[in-house]
Amino acid sequence: MYVKDGEELIRILDEFSPQPSDYFKHGANRIAASINMLPKGSGRVLELGCDGHFSLAVAELTSYEVIPQNSPNPIAGPEDAANLTQTYTHRGGREVQFKRELFDIEKGVFPLESNSFDGVLCCEVIEHLFRDPALMLQEAHRVLKPGGWMLVTTPNLISYHSIRRAMQGVHPLECSTYFHGEQFPGYMIQHTHEYTCWELNELMRICGFSTERIETYTFTKYERMGFLDYALVVPATLLYSIATLRHPRFWLPKYRRPHTFILARKTGTPSERYPKILYFQN
Repeated sequence: MYVKDGEELIRILDEFSPQPSDYFKHGANRIAASINMLPKGSGRVLELGCDGHFSLAVAELTSYEVIPQNSPNPIAGPEDAANLTQTYTHRGGREVQFKRELFDIEKGVFPLESNSFDGVLCCEVIEHLFRDPALMLQEAHRVLKPGGWMLVTTPNLISYHSIRRAMQGVHPLECSTYFHGEQFPGYMIQHTHEYTCWELNELMRICGFSTERIETYTFTKYERMGFLDYALVVPATLLYSIATLRHPRFWLPKYRRPHTFILARKTGTPSERYPKILYFQN
């Protein structure tokens, strides 16, 4: 374990200027869990859709060298995409600096060498993509060294929390609201496609990865299930799965929490450019 929880993570990063944003602090427990899922080791790590303080946290808590990426039209976050260099200054005077790689992860080949990274971070990014998520995964596969790892985190569409919301007549996606131009000019930050944990696992397999670990998590009070929720939602979901002969893995409550984390390794080669589970086929 690299860090105990989100509170400890914020205490560490509060030692730097600029300090973490409210957006970062809101997701601090999720970010701490993401860091704790990273394999022990060292080397170069590509962070897709970068959040500067996430880069800083990984660099401070692990032995990895972080190379952050961002799009010319960022899909999320408060960072200024025109500023390619990010500098953080510790209270003791030490500086930590990152130079961004600025390119669109859904448009063409990454401007990076093949087999040049030990790890790729894709945390809270894939659900925002609206053109070609398989291209992103296959390009991540290409730039990874053989056996290199990739961590993908994203909301879990089949969580009990999402099913509860749908049963209540509420939209089940975590972030389905639109953002008007006065709030976030030029940003596309609502969720385009939220994945079931098994759908994402299969997509990564098709893109040449073997899953090493899959976990789902609950991080906020809002996402927690009460007694009545468990009494109604869980049995209904289980009975439906049994009645429709779904594979027993779909029954397991440990895969029904709101956040999916998949740690996978580059072991094979992509088998489909446009996987049928995700793309319309003529």
